[in-house]
Amino acid sequence: MNAPSLLAVASGGALGALARFGTARAMAALGADAFWGTALVNVAGSFGLGLASVLLAGRAGATPLFLLVGFFGAFTTFSTFALDAAWLLRERSLGAAGLYVAGSVGLALAGFLAGAAAGAGRAS
Repeated sequence: MNAPSLLAVASGGALGALARFGTARAMAALGADAFWGTALVNVAGSFGLGLASVLLAGRAGATPLFLLVGFFGAFTTFSTFALDAAWLLRERSLGAAGLYVAGSVGLALAGFLAGAAAGAGRAS
């Protein structure tokens, strides 16, 4: 990967992470539980990635990397999950899409619980 591509992904990622943090802080300032900040980021990120992926389809270079990989990748990985699931649905692979969705959610939850259990065993 070349330096301009790395810079596009890194700078987009930095801004996406700041946007996620800012959204969470804004929701907290409104008195919302953390869950609602996460939900807003996931829905907004999925909408944004869907819109940007259509508008930038077929384009190569820094702009798609900055937005699609960098910004939305750091803002919410849930948007990428939604894009992958939508691609499977568009290809009429309903079984594969269902397996991907259920497997991703189930395995992510299992991974989190296993990591939390491993960390709790090491906590002093």
